[in-house]
Amino acid sequence: MTVVKAELFNFEQLLNDHNDRIISFSACETVNWLSLRKHVFILRKKLLTTKHSQWILATDSTLFFFVGLLALISAKKEILLPPNNLIGMLSETIQGAQAVLTDLDIEIELPIINLSDLAGDSEPDDVRIDPDAQFIQICTSGSTGEPKQIRKSLATLESELCCLERQWGELVNDKVVISTVSHQHIYGLLFRVLWPAMAKRTFMAENIEYPEQITSIAKQHGKIVLISSPAYLKRMASVLNKEIMQEYVKVIYSSGGPLELETAALYGQEFLTTPIEVLGSTETGGIAFRQQSAVKEVLWQKFDEVQLRREPTNGALSIKSPFCFSDDWYEMGDAVELKSETNFKLLGRLDRIVKLEEKRISLDRMEAVLGQHEFIEQAKVTVLPGHRTILGVVCRLSDVGQQLFAQLTRREFSERLRDYLAGYFDRVTLPRKWRYVPDFPYNSQGKLTQAELARLFDEEQHD
Repeated sequence: MTVVKAELFNFEQLLNDHNDRIISFSACETVNWLSLRKHVFILRKKLLTTKHSQWILATDSTLFFFVGLLALISAKKEILLPPNNLIGMLSETIQGAQAVLTDLDIEIELPIINLSDLAGDSEPDDVRIDPDAQFIQICTSGSTGEPKQIRKSLATLESELCCLERQWGELVNDKVVISTVSHQHIYGLLFRVLWPAMAKRTFMAENIEYPEQITSIAKQHGKIVLISSPAYLKRMASVLNKEIMQEYVKVIYSSGGPLELETAALYGQEFLTTPIEVLGSTETGGIAFRQQSAVKEVLWQKFDEVQLRREPTNGALSIKSPFCFSDDWYEMGDAVELKSETNFKLLGRLDRIVKLEEKRISLDRMEAVLGQHEFIEQAKVTVLPGHRTILGVVCRLSDVGQQLFAQLTRREFSERLRDYLAGYFDRVTLPRKWRYVPDFPYNSQGKLTQAELARLFDEEQHD
């Protein structure tokens, strides 16, 4: 396999690459680079005939996504990436967008080019990219609860890809990349698509859903890099094939939330590969990494390019990085203890952004969405800890809501609200428990505490 120097990791080099190779595979086919590149330039030709400069890119297919991304870049269009393809979220992402590139059957009041219609002729030619002048907007939850779009230049993404290759290029070389995480988020975008593509490695187009897939891929393609999440790694640990994992899965990455020490230790002991955890966010890019140990505490180790400091006012972690959308110091929502200039310990979240199944959810945002429903006068969302962290909602109903609540069962009423939220949030993150109250349980100081909200869920109710 050809080794590409990290310093050559850039979109212009990738788009102008004329060397054929297998870039991706699925259960039923392999895709070579020149074939995929041809589709990129067919689509580029279509894009250049339009006057639209800002495009939503929305597709469940990783290959269509990759073709669309490269075509938009080569046509010098700005790209808006929604965190999911639900119509409620796409309608919000529409702000500032002029057109949509998709293969989905969606109703949206914008011109659409269909990604599944890539027939035609176009002679691939060399293109020139100014990575400092071209941008991708990645939609994410803001600390206020409102979705916000983080605008990153291609140069910012290129610098992070170079960092990943310098840090781990030798470790992952000559291995195929498979993933359980979506290409729609920054972690999946970088680790499962752009990094292997830039480095001329092969990635699997489909998501890994079942452990049997890993066995099949290993026997056909050899050594594996697994891009995953804490929820998947914990859930699948007991059903993964021990012999296959030990022989073929040589590198595991995990991001989206902290991996429990028990899970990390189990993978190291049973499968001989302790996951590498990567800390970061859409706003900051990658910040640090660690591989936990069952025998000693392992601190987070920052990437060389990242600067750290602890804010004296609230103990928050602040970073300054070429991977961040901001050129200035950026304060995160995590309390931190700095152990040295390069190592630190996280102490917990300072804001109301929580991770459920590695998906970042703003409790403020969910409350705001619920508050717009005609059934609800006001809603409070709280985290209910347990064996599996879930969300609970306490609602004060409107007059319309009270009338319908009297006609339906509690479960039927709650299901209507769940279906409404499913237009804005992934179903795996939706609240599991609902309580309907005449007023919120404010304490004697007039404050509504987490403890008082959680107490409402002590009694089992059928919702």
